[in-house]
Amino acid sequence: MVENAESLLVLPLFAGGWLLMSPLLAWMASWRKLGEHYGSPPDQQSPQETFTCQSGTIGWIRYRGCLRATLHPDYLCIQPVWLFSFSHPPLHFPRALLQAGAARRQLMGGWSFRFQAAGVRVVVYGKLAHRLGQWIRSDPDAHELPRRLR
Repeated sequence: MVENAESLLVLPLFAGGWLLMSPLLAWMASWRKLGEHYGSPPDQQSPQETFTCQSGTIGWIRYRGCLRATLHPDYLCIQPVWLFSFSHPPLHFPRALLQAGAARRQLMGGWSFRFQAAGVRVVVYGKLAHRLGQWIRSDPDAHELPRRLR
């Protein structure tokens, strides 16, 4: 009977731990600070390209495979998967901010794209990083991504 009672405690303890850990990660990543500056989109535009299961580093925290990014004509939107969404609001980085960033080829063949936002270091990796490097070099007045980016 005691074993059964202990197993009933696992789910509430896990849920409670999750509810404590997610805001702690958001605080350590300075996600709230970024949300104050880049929390609301400049205007509602339909996304041109969506990337799921992306990785990145925001502040001190590495988000591995749990970021969703959408490229819009004038900004990049980054948000975590739904499990983290209650403590991590979507971030909307304007294209002008990303112009200062650069895509770099990594030692093992991958890509990274680094930029600063409100004093916080933001790095994205992989396919998204490579596409961002191409996107910031494309014509900002064009409302459609070049064919090579689709």
